[in-house]
Amino acid sequence: MGYGAIRHQAGPTRETRSVKKAPWVSYELHIGPVPEGVPLLHTCGNRRCVRPDHLALGSPDSLPRKRGPKPRTSCPRGHAYTPESTYVYQGSRSCRTCRRIRSQQAAAARRAARQKR
Repeated sequence: MGYGAIRHQAGPTRETRSVKKAPWVSYELHIGPVPEGVPLLHTCGNRRCVRPDHLALGSPDSLPRKRGPKPRTSCPRGHAYTPESTYVYQGSRSCRTCRRIRSQQAAAARRAARQKR
């Protein structure tokens, strides 16, 4: 998705009509004019955002880098993901220890069900 646009008419004639990007209009209304040649950046990373406190002038290098989620080093139960303890199938990881525990619990449940018969 791109930027929102606002039709702007600066004077009484059709020649004074223009279309401006919504974040630029928001910045100019709340903060001031955007200098020529200086990019307007979204600190939130959302191109559709028009909140003045999410807009900043500068180069993209001046913004903090977005970091994705931290890679997980352990399973939800706390077992470490190591090459020996991790099972990988079609790109997804699972913990061998947790799989073994689930398998043992399922086997115990099957034995208990057989004994009740």
